[in-house]
Amino acid sequence: MKSRCLLLFLTLFYILFPSFATGDYKFRTMSPSGGFYYDGIKAIEQDNDGFIWTMMDYELYRFDGYHYKKYYPYFASMAPTKRWIFNNMASDSSGYLYVNTNNGVFRYDRISDRFERLHDNVTHIKVDKSDNVWVRYKDKWSILNTNTGELNTPNYDGKTPTYCNTAFCTYNKDLYTFINQKVYRFNYAKNEFVLCFTLPDVNGSIRFARAYMGKLWLFVNKYGLYKIDLSTFKIEGHYELLPEYNNSSLRAFYIDKKGYIWFGTIDGLYIFDPSDGKLSHYKHSRTNPFSLPNNSIWEISEDRQSNVWIGTYSGTLCYVNIDENAAFKTYHPQNSGLNYTPVSSFAEDKSYLWIGTEGGGINRMDKVTGAFTYLTSENSITSNNIKSLITDSEHNLWISTFMGGLDCRSNGQQKVTNYKHVQSNPHSLLVNSVRKTILEGDSGIWLAYQHYKAEISYFSFRTKSFTHFNLDSINNNVYLFDILRQGEKTLWAISNETLYRMDIHTHAVEKMVPNDSTYLGLFTFCLDDSGNIWIGTIGNGLVKFDTNTSHYISLKDVLQQSIYSIYSICYDDGNIWMGTDDGLYCYNIAGNHLMKFDKKEDTQGQVYYPLASMKGMDGLIYFGGTNGFTVIDPKKISYNDYKPKAIISDFFIDHKSTHPNYTLSSSSNEITLDYDQTNFGFQFSSDNYHIPEKNQFKYRLKGYDNHWITTNAQSRTAMYSKVRAGTYYFEVYAANNDGVWSDTPTVVKIIRKTAPWFSWPAYILYALMLIGIVCLIYRHYSEKKRLKMQLYLENIEKDKKEQIHQAQLRFFTNISHDFRTPLSLIIAALDKLRREGLKEYYYRILNGNAQRLLNLVNELMDFRTVENGMMKLELQPLDINDLVKEIANDFIDYAGQRSIDFQIKCDNALPGTIYADRNIVEKVVMNLLNNAFKYTPHQGRILLETRMGKDSFTSQYKNNYTIGEDVNPTFSIIVSDTGVGVSRESISSVFERFYKVSTVNTDSHLGTGIGLALVKSLVLLHKGSISIYSEREKGTDMVACFPLDSSIFSDTDFIKPKETVAEKIVQPMAEESTPSVDIKDMESELLHSNKKKILVTEDNEDLRMLIAESLSDEFQVMQANDGLEALKLMADTDFDLIISDIMMPNKDGVSLCNDVKKDMNTSHIPVILLTAKTSLESKIEGVDSGADLYFEKPVDLTYLKLSIQNIFRNRQQLKEHYAKNYYADSSELSSNEQDNKFLKQFIAFIEANMDQSEMDINQIATELSMSRSKLYTKVKSLTGKSVVEFVLNCRLRKAAKLIIEENMTMREVMMQIGIESQAYFTNSFKKVFGETPTSFAAKHKK
Repeated sequence: MKSRCLLLFLTLFYILFPSFATGDYKFRTMSPSGGFYYDGIKAIEQDNDGFIWTMMDYELYRFDGYHYKKYYPYFASMAPTKRWIFNNMASDSSGYLYVNTNNGVFRYDRISDRFERLHDNVTHIKVDKSDNVWVRYKDKWSILNTNTGELNTPNYDGKTPTYCNTAFCTYNKDLYTFINQKVYRFNYAKNEFVLCFTLPDVNGSIRFARAYMGKLWLFVNKYGLYKIDLSTFKIEGHYELLPEYNNSSLRAFYIDKKGYIWFGTIDGLYIFDPSDGKLSHYKHSRTNPFSLPNNSIWEISEDRQSNVWIGTYSGTLCYVNIDENAAFKTYHPQNSGLNYTPVSSFAEDKSYLWIGTEGGGINRMDKVTGAFTYLTSENSITSNNIKSLITDSEHNLWISTFMGGLDCRSNGQQKVTNYKHVQSNPHSLLVNSVRKTILEGDSGIWLAYQHYKAEISYFSFRTKSFTHFNLDSINNNVYLFDILRQGEKTLWAISNETLYRMDIHTHAVEKMVPNDSTYLGLFTFCLDDSGNIWIGTIGNGLVKFDTNTSHYISLKDVLQQSIYSIYSICYDDGNIWMGTDDGLYCYNIAGNHLMKFDKKEDTQGQVYYPLASMKGMDGLIYFGGTNGFTVIDPKKISYNDYKPKAIISDFFIDHKSTHPNYTLSSSSNEITLDYDQTNFGFQFSSDNYHIPEKNQFKYRLKGYDNHWITTNAQSRTAMYSKVRAGTYYFEVYAANNDGVWSDTPTVVKIIRKTAPWFSWPAYILYALMLIGIVCLIYRHYSEKKRLKMQLYLENIEKDKKEQIHQAQLRFFTNISHDFRTPLSLIIAALDKLRREGLKEYYYRILNGNAQRLLNLVNELMDFRTVENGMMKLELQPLDINDLVKEIANDFIDYAGQRSIDFQIKCDNALPGTIYADRNIVEKVVMNLLNNAFKYTPHQGRILLETRMGKDSFTSQYKNNYTIGEDVNPTFSIIVSDTGVGVSRESISSVFERFYKVSTVNTDSHLGTGIGLALVKSLVLLHKGSISIYSEREKGTDMVACFPLDSSIFSDTDFIKPKETVAEKIVQPMAEESTPSVDIKDMESELLHSNKKKILVTEDNEDLRMLIAESLSDEFQVMQANDGLEALKLMADTDFDLIISDIMMPNKDGVSLCNDVKKDMNTSHIPVILLTAKTSLESKIEGVDSGADLYFEKPVDLTYLKLSIQNIFRNRQQLKEHYAKNYYADSSELSSNEQDNKFLKQFIAFIEANMDQSEMDINQIATELSMSRSKLYTKVKSLTGKSVVEFVLNCRLRKAAKLIIEENMTMREVMMQIGIESQAYFTNSFKKVFGETPTSFAAKHKK
């Protein structure tokens, strides 16, 4: 009875006076800002991989510590028309997650990332320690067969129950369920529940049940909490807790690993400690970020580390680490009485903590109550800008300020004494800005200034005066940042480059400068238990100074974290605490371990204030910063020793999230990628959810890059590109927030398939293909070699034929040359015989056959010209019909002799003027007619016709062959005959060289066999086409088509409007076309009294004699057999003209002409070349040599004589023109460059010596490098005057220019030209210009 009363009293006490805990647990919110959803979190489950699953009515999330993945869309895709509501869930050790929805029970397969339906909807689902899935279906607990979907409902003591409570409890391998107040344990062997215990005196049902340390805790609404021993099933305790909370207001029940019992209610969280009966109440606080996110608790669950997860209303989720103590407490203006930030300094006594601020004065906090009071410039102290605080043994507070000097607040009288700099007092402060003060026992304090000199001061409590010490007499621009006392006699000071050690007794100062003169940016320091100094730097992290060796040791690389600038530092029991610009750090010296603390641990912020740190009397550590100050209890700092497991949270292919095709293996998961999936990656996380932002990872893709890459939680993605086919292992380790690494990595095996074209079947195929290709190549090259050999043999044969053809051409060409000279003699002799009385009948017979032979010779020469590509078109306007008729008339008599019906038909539709090459058209028509007459027998028929176009002509013969392409519009020349014809096999060969149609009397046909080959070449040159239609023994049609459109030809293909005399007389003409010229009239016009001397050079004596005889009447003719003989004659005789053959022994005509034109003495002599060569290259060669005229053999002697007379007459006219016209240039007298050069030198000499009345001819000859006789001959030949006459003519021409162009008198003109006599000047001027100088001036002067 007494125990019951005591229990009731305790219960009423806890009900009436609950403990509102604020700092025992840190509730870390893990849900997104604002929560998941307006409703509450119904269930929380951690699966076997380590993911945390959270469930609400309309959503299911998977959490990896950083991101939440939604799974409602997976369900919606299975049944888009249904409404989905999530009820609860459970997981087993095999990695399966079971989700209970309104549409049934589903099992999540992590391998496929899909949900499989197992059963209809149930009310609850649980999994026991044996991985049996239990569902509460129709108010009874049953075992669900996950393979078949069947239910196994066990009996209760042999009976089938009608109702079971929702409570479900597992402990070790035991399972407990409940019916009303009864407790049943499941017998796995018998597959039934056995009654263990019944709660006495209870009318309600057991609502919650948990087992811990052999005790079963049961909660019954309105009856409270029962503690039952599981070995004896006796009640050991009954606690009537929270009676005001009913079914809807009490939602969650949980026992943590320390035995504390958690109650989740609508009004916060209650935690009951059974050991002392204490009940703590936790609620949401707006000023505390580590309080509950919401007061309405819906679910309490635990993970594998026995940490607590709490789901609340409004979709918020929080996490509690049971082992985490409240080691940090932060004060800032929002949650305390702190009046100002930043916090710059600390001091303390037994009762109070003194807090200096940068602008808010001093805050005094009561250590017991936490109440704040303030000392500001308004009520006591000098300045609100506090830099340093200390308390002395008398509990006086010494206050260092910026610009306000040093204040001392006495403890008893609470009076403030201010010390400032007095210029006239050397024992006052150096300056009024004091940076740091430290206590010197009971005797005084040391001060460091915010000053540009390395000076410190000592203030004596006894004398109340300041003594100053200079630590660096060399450098006058040194700022001291901090000072520190060590032992009985050492004072340390620090600047950014140097440590100073001063003996306070002797005042000797020692400077400690880094040996390598490295700039470390020293800023603040502290001493450890070994006497070493730990220095915080600006920019170089933590540096250790060994006081024994005086060496600086940088720990920047050792710590391997980016501690850049350290503003405040404090030593505590083997740990170096550092306030930096990136949070608060603690370095354990012995373990070489670094820990970082930030707002996640409830510190004041990221940036800490310089020198604002202190270790208190009770072992607490204080750090001030820009947001407030943090109090650290080092003894309460917990160390997370859990070795986390890395989790693969996502997989990427081509940077797109995708679920891979996993295959489970004994050691790792296996992913198979197709051959085209060369870019992939992983996102990973950890199952350490305590401050996951501080987790670290290291990973590698073994086989791709074997080096480990370490990264933080913000870079949890590894991407790989262009990975070759093969097998790889992705390995990743995880480290928790305190840097504890997992023992083994999480391994994923990656198999990237080989592309089909790189597989073994493909290689076999490639090998077969390669063998086939090699065989084909071998066959190809064998065939190519055979064809090459065949082609080689054909080329040899072709070369032989070509050599034969060329030999034939050379033979015919040489024969032609040999024929031309005799033909020239015959034709020339015939002309002379005709004039002497030869009968016309015999003349016609002899001349006709000679002309026929000449035509054959010309045909060979033309063919050679065309073959060499030297023949050029000479287009001119022609009347084609008239030209064809003119050519055909020569064949009429021949046709009559052979009784051949020869007809001519001309198409009147042809234009009257067509641009064509007359020579080509003549030769084409002549050769076609010759060919027709050659192969047409007596009594045969030949038709020559012209047509407009080609399409209008249709041949009766079936065999045909065409060369060339028609360019419309065209005109055609058609020759049809009834001759022997050509067979189909031979028709394509008729245009080949030396081809002749086989006939019975083939040898009787006179010809060279190149007629049609020449026709083909000429027609193609004229951009036309040639066709043959023929049948053997029936006849032949030859059709030559020429273009009508002259625009298809280039400008160079047309004859120039003006032609030279040489071009007009090059071709020999028939006697009928020789113009009637009266030679005697022409001779009378020649203005020379003596006969001109002509040299005839010809190796053929008959022709040379014939030419000499024909010219001997008008000229003095001398003869030479070759070029060498001609040069010898020229050395002794001055000739006026040279006639030379080209082809001669010893020295040919071209070489002779070159020698003549290049010699200054003979360059003025005209040269006429004669040749049997008709090719264009021969003509060009002759012209290039400097020849004045070029004649083809046979030579018409009358034309030769007229041409010679024209040369002499033209030269005489030029001489007269030059003499009578003062403005004429000397170049008009020369016909070549050599003569022009001679005249310019001669005239230049005359003009240079113009003012001399007499000029020495010998001097002129010497100047021009010529003999006197050669000078006379050359000047006479070029100008028609003697040297003296030409000099006088030059003087008079100069005078004429001066009279017209200069304003000079006649006397001045005479002086300029070197003539002294007025009469001589007047007569000479009138003789040349036809008037006196005065009249000339009056007529021509400007």
